Amino acid sequence: YRVRVRLGVTTTTADAEGSVVSTAPVDGIDAERVRAVLSGFLGAIDQLPPMYSAVKHQGQRLYKLAREGVEVERQPRRIEIHALDLLACDLPDIELDVHCSKGTYVRTLAEDIGRELGCGGHVIALRRTGVGPYSESALPFVTMDQLESMAEDETPRRLDDLLLPLDSALGH
Repeated sequence: YRVRVRLGVTTTTADAEGSVVSTAPVDGIDAERVRAVLSGFLGAIDQLPPMYSAVKHQGQRLYKLAREGVEVERQPRRIEIHALDLLACDLPDIELDVHCSKGTYVRTLAEDIGRELGCGGHVIALRRTGVGPYSESALPFVTMDQLESMAEDETPRRLDDLLLPLDSALGH
């Protein structure tokens, strides 16, 4: 994942869609301090799923309960952070490259990093850069406008050329 985190502001959903819960100054935070905090998240860690998630509690999705103002006890889950690199430190924002196991909640990771820095934080931009055998660098970048143009083109084969064979997902 490539994630941009706004430090100094926590929200109800750990992203920019939520309401602001608290603010704090980011004074004294620099790239060196951020890197030191990031190193503490590497490897196997326990992460508490956020209330705004699809995890089920007694048959109901947590996000549904959260929208109703209900918070329930959740159990931490073991995840793995393989790599966590600081790409930019332009306070109050930082940009990170996250290589993690499935089941990782990047919004929660951003919140936890902000908490460790003593100022809070939330996600303002998130992009998945790879999944399974697919990486962003190995795949063509195509905009929605380009796809729509190809679909309207008289040669729909252009769209077919973008598709990968089904067995490409099963190679491992």
